[in-house]
Amino acid sequence: MPNDEVDFGFEETKSTILDYFLMFQEVKWAVITTIGTSIALILLVIGLFSIILNANLDSLEANQIGFLVFGLGIILVLSLLLPVYNGDLFFKTITKGRRQQRELLAIQSNLIRRSYLMNFELVEPEIVIKEGDPKLEKVMNHLSFVFPEVSRINKKRIGKEMSAEQYAKKFKRKMHFLRNYDLGIKTSTGWFVVQFFDKVKFSDIEEIVRKFSFDKAVGANIQRIIIVGKVFDSSFEKEKLEEKMNEFKRKEHVDIILEDQFGYSTVWID
Repeated sequence: MPNDEVDFGFEETKSTILDYFLMFQEVKWAVITTIGTSIALILLVIGLFSIILNANLDSLEANQIGFLVFGLGIILVLSLLLPVYNGDLFFKTITKGRRQQRELLAIQSNLIRRSYLMNFELVEPEIVIKEGDPKLEKVMNHLSFVFPEVSRINKKRIGKEMSAEQYAKKFKRKMHFLRNYDLGIKTSTGWFVVQFFDKVKFSDIEEIVRKFSFDKAVGANIQRIIIVGKVFDSSFEKEKLEEKMNEFKRKEHVDIILEDQFGYSTVWID
């Protein structure tokens, strides 16, 4: 597991979440005012065009000319006020948004790591749909404990009494562009791809990431690759693995899990 990641304390976490909540509130009102102003401008423009099209400009009455001038003035004022009203939000989004996003991602990463360790180390794997493939059932349920987006999909699957094996077959037809894999979970943030191995060498990790990276380049939004193995060779010794994973260039998150007769334990968490 990487050691150079920022470890946000409780106070920093609260502060970042509060900043995002306040920014969301501002964005909500900015969207409401923008939509309202846009509707008003559209109606005003329609009214102006209606007057122009239905009357000869030379024969316009005073009240019609006044409405045209008033309407054009309103359009000009609203066009100037809208950016001024939302200018502070635009400025904060540009200057602070990227930093806050990095902080939120760091917080999310820490929460994922802690959830992984707690659930994969302490919780016994469960088979919900008895007719399904046990290893697919176990890993899909366990991932749902760690990732909220997977949990939503898993709840729908269980509600429909669909086994993980049926789910896997259903989405294999939709993921034809991807290489060999055992389970693909399509979520709101992207695909979670699971690959099982009996014995894992580090070259297997490199190969599967390289293949999935190519598929991501042609349009597959892969969020995370989960490697589940029963045996790992000597390249997975702690000191060697940390060095190798830190040097291993990749855009996708890669998690490496050890499977034994009692359950799972974490080898590496991105």
